[in-house]
Order: sequence, then structure tokens, then C-alpha cells
Amino acid sequence: MKKQESIVTHKQLVVILITAVAAITICSKSSPIYPLNDWVDSNCFMTVGKSMLRGVVPYRDLYEQKGPLLYMLHALAAMVSETTFIGAYFLEILAAAVFLFYGYKLMKTYHQSASVLLVPILAAVVYSSKSFYYGDSAEELCLPFLSYAIYLAARSIKKGKLPTWQEYFAVGVTSAFVLWIKYSLLGCYIGWFFVIAWQLIRNRDTKKLIYAAFWIGAGVCTTTIPILLYFGINHALSDLWTVYFHNNLFLYSTGYGKPLLLALPFNFGAGIRNILFQSPLPAAVLGIGLLDLAKCKDKTDLFAYLLMGFFTFLLVYGGGRHYRYYAFVFSSFVPVGILSVYKILRYLFFAGYRTASTHPIFCRFVPWMVCTGSLIFTFFMCNNTYMLHYNKSDLPQYQFAEIISQKEDATLLNYGFLDGGFYTTTGIIPNCKFFCELNIELDEMVEMQDAYIQEGRVDYVVTTQKELGSDRYKCIARADYYMEKKKCEYFLFQLIP
Repeated sequence: MKKQESIVTHKQLVVILITAVAAITICSKSSPIYPLNDWVDSNCFMTVGKSMLRGVVPYRDLYEQKGPLLYMLHALAAMVSETTFIGAYFLEILAAAVFLFYGYKLMKTYHQSASVLLVPILAAVVYSSKSFYYGDSAEELCLPFLSYAIYLAARSIKKGKLPTWQEYFAVGVTSAFVLWIKYSLLGCYIGWFFVIAWQLIRNRDTKKLIYAAFWIGAGVCTTTIPILLYFGINHALSDLWTVYFHNNLFLYSTGYGKPLLLALPFNFGAGIRNILFQSPLPAAVLGIGLLDLAKCKDKTDLFAYLLMGFFTFLLVYGGGRHYRYYAFVFSSFVPVGILSVYKILRYLFFAGYRTASTHPIFCRFVPWMVCTGSLIFTFFMCNNTYMLHYNKSDLPQYQFAEIISQKEDATLLNYGFLDGGFYTTTGIIPNCKFFCELNIELDEMVEMQDAYIQEGRVDYVVTTQKELGSDRYKCIARADYYMEKKKCEYFLFQLIP
């Protein structure tokens, strides 16, 4: 007889939401407690997103490398505020709440007695890690979609309850979300489909396999068709293909001078180091969870996690890049490890009690200890709390914005480096397609930025170089800024009338 699915109560939902708010408020630079999210990637997303509200089409009018849905989400964030990250902050809270919700449901799938107090611990482990980076990454915003798929896979194995057509459809919709945010994060879904297909083939339900593929495909189309229509109507389908797919595959990926197949061992080695050094605690917790699954007589769960993890790793690190925040995507698997740690602690400290929650000490003190301890741990382990020492007036982005605001309808170029946040604080929409210099080898990008300066097509130029190489501009301001103890120098140049 199949067990009923675990229900999450209203009180537990409140705990999950409060935990999400607390984790994002402390850990993300998008939080209102910090003066600015100065991460270059987040500022790129926000610049393109707010530009879309003015009719600008990504890839065709502004060159950026991530997926169009990521910019659409930041267009929503810009509707809240075009000059701050408060809209992105709300998006992050929503993403965290959904991730924690399905992380908790996954834990309850394995152990009905799993306490909601595991949620603050899960949040502390995940969001305080180095791989969380500054907040507002594509990996972070994809976490709820991946956690939903992992939960369905675990439930199908543990409780013998295969997804319904509505759930297959939802997987199709959410996997398409990931496709159009950052397609290198799709590996988990490849492994997920193999897990479901294996269960259906084992039971000789080939018709249900076709049924599953149909509804997943329907979900993918539901998300994809409106996006393709948007670019088709704006005559930008070729730009979408060239920038998001072709250039990312052939210009952004790197084999470090070696053919791809020969470079893969080096890429994967770098990926393993990336995970271990940038997410040591989440990696350790996940490792405990996998060892716990390995002790089970039925290894199906272990096989499923390893398969989903393998394809995730393959797509994330196969291209040769290994930035710190890449490792954050593996946080979607961490709940199973949290559960194993919980089982160990319950055995050590609450032996003899049917459930930990029946212990009188637990009922009185442990909830407060867990919540307070998780909050303190998160605060002291978070990489971004150093920003609490800064006011807006201390940041070059706001100092330059005050100068630029004196000219009506000013134009600006972020020259020679990634988006430093100057478009954000000034509220300016770029008039140059290559509004900043991205991490990609593209001659057109450098040539167009140089041409804009030589022709004097912008009123102001922000750069990290002391000399601009043009007599049409004069330096009117300079500012130093320490980003994680690394000194940055910014120079503001103004067009000479």
C-alpha cells in the first residue's frame, strides 16, 4: 500500500518563509542592509533587465551572455526599483523559500518525523557557503526548480509514487526555465529523466514513458514558445542563437589550449577543487548523506543522486570554467545530507525516545537554540557582512552617480571591465551594444567600445585605467574601493565640449 504524501502545515510554512527572509537578508548583497550589490554579474543582469522595460532587446541591442529569462526576471525586479537591488532581493527570498520548502518535503519523504527545525540548519549550510558568492546568481535562482525535480525523483523511488501528468508538465516548465536562464545547469534534469525512465522500463511501462515525455515536452514548449515569439517579433532570433548558444559554446568555453576531449580531465579536476574549496561544508554534508544511502540494502536512491549529480557536474564544468559560484548549484542535493546529520545527532542525543520532538528538553529549548545558532552561524560564516562597514557615500558607484546626475539625459559607458554597478546607481540605459567588457574573446566588443570613445558618443566613461587613450575626454573624478580586500581604482572621464 502506498504511503500518503507528507503534508507541510501552515506553521511550518511560516518557519520556512522566515528562514528564507533571514538567510537572504544576511547573505545576499541585494539585501537592504547593504549599500549595493557590487557584483559585476548581478549588475549586468539588472542593466539588461531594466533596459528591456524601455524596449531594448537582449543580444540584439545589448550584448550579455546569460539566458533571456534571467533578464526578464530582472526586468520584474527593475519594476520595483531601477537603481537598487530591492526587487532582486524579493526574487531571492522567493527562490530561497521554494528551495527550502522542497528541501524539507524531501527530508520528510525519507523520515516523516523530520523536524522543520532542519530548515534553518539547511539554510545556514547552503547560504553561508563561499559559493553563494554575492547573491543574485543564475545558480541561486535555479535552485528551487532543481530542488523540485530532485524531490519528485526521491519520492518516486521511496514511496513508489511516479509523477502525475501535472507534475511531468511542471518539470517541463521548470526545466525550460533553467534552459532559458543558464542552460549549463540542465544536467540534473538529464539524470532525472534517466531515473524516471529506468523505473518505467523496469516495470515494463513503455507507454507511460511516452506519456511522461509528452507532458514534459508540453511543459517545455509552454515556456519556450513565448520566449521565441518575443525574439521573433523583434527580429532577433539569430541574435539569440548566436550570443546565447553559439558564442557561449565556442567562445566562452575553454580547453586551455587543448582539444575538448583532452581538456575534460583538467576541467573536471578543476571542478572538483572548485566544489571542495568553495563549498566545503555543503560538500561534507552531502557526502555524509551519500554514505548513509550507500548503507541501504536498496541502492536505487544512491544511484539516482549519483546520476543526477554526475550530469550536473558534466555540464557545469565540462566547458572549462570554474568560477566560485558554479559550485552553488550542488546545494540542491544538500537536503539529503542534512537529514543524515539529523539522524546521527538524534541517535547520539535523543536515544531512547521515539522521536526527538518528544524529549522535554527539545520541546523547551532546542527550537530556540537551533534557530539562534543557525542565525549566528550564518552571520559569521557569510562572506558579505564586511559590506556592513560601508555607507552609500563610501562607494564609487554613488560618488560618480552624484556627479553624472548633474547633466540631464547623460550617457555612460562602462569601459574595459565588467559592469561595475554605475548603470545601476545612475539609472542610465546604455546606448552602446557592448555596454561593458565581458569575459569572452570577441574583437567586435573591444572595437565598438573604442569607437564610442574615439567618436565621443557618450558623455561619461567609467574605467579602471588611468589613461583613456583619447583627447576628447578629461578625468574629473577618481575613487578607491576595496572589494573583498582587493583594491579597485575607478576613474570617471567626461566628454570635453
